[in-house]
Amino acid sequence: MSNPFRTLDDADVAVLIETGPEAVEGSTRLGAGTAQKAALGVISTLACAKLGHVHRGLMVNLRPENAKLRARAVDIVERLGEVDEAAARAALGETDYDVKAAVVAAARRLDARTAKAIVAACGGDLSRALAQAPSQPSRQFQPRA
Repeated sequence: MSNPFRTLDDADVAVLIETGPEAVEGSTRLGAGTAQKAALGVISTLACAKLGHVHRGLMVNLRPENAKLRARAVDIVERLGEVDEAAARAALGETDYDVKAAVVAAARRLDARTAKAIVAACGGDLSRALAQAPSQPSRQFQPRA
């Protein structure tokens, strides 16, 4: 029977985390499990950042499918779009709660269709989309009646 365990040399990308001795001998779920969870969290967060899902320290690639996430989306659009709550809600409403497009629309005072097209053309990278989006200073977002 062959050994199913591999060495670090067998891995495409090797990650070794020294965890020290377990608090309860023989229980690898404690220290090693916590270290594994932390490492995977760091890797996934860095991957999100590399894919353009993080902008100015905020995770902007979210699907606001419940009240908590919708409130977070409003806050993100307010902060990144530098608009008030009513304008953030209006931008989100116009973009069908597409957070990245709403930020571009709010920040550059663009209509939803134009903002979505710019975000798509930038591969979903909000930083690039904001850099490439023209500004329409006269357009204001109005809350829906």
